[in-house]
Amino acid sequence: VREALDNNSIVPYHTFIPLLLVHGEGDTHVSPSTTETMYTAMVNAGTSESIIKKITFPGLDHAEGVVPSLTQGLLFFKDMMDN
Repeated sequence: VREALDNNSIVPYHTFIPLLLVHGEGDTHVSPSTTETMYTAMVNAGTSESIIKKITFPGLDHAEGVVPSLTQGLLFFKDMMDN
């Protein structure tokens, strides 16, 4: 099980490509701390805080966060296209 988790884990890296992380703070399937940890690790790896964005949705569980996440994703892409 540990090997499968390691093989499916994302390793933080330094990127110049805009990145959006979204998470429901009430998620019972994937701990919200996962997003915070990845965000911090990406910044520590050299990714600028102007490149990586993090949005959390208070109280939303895994499934409840789908529509707000998609909406924020579309707005994120629109913002990139407008700039």
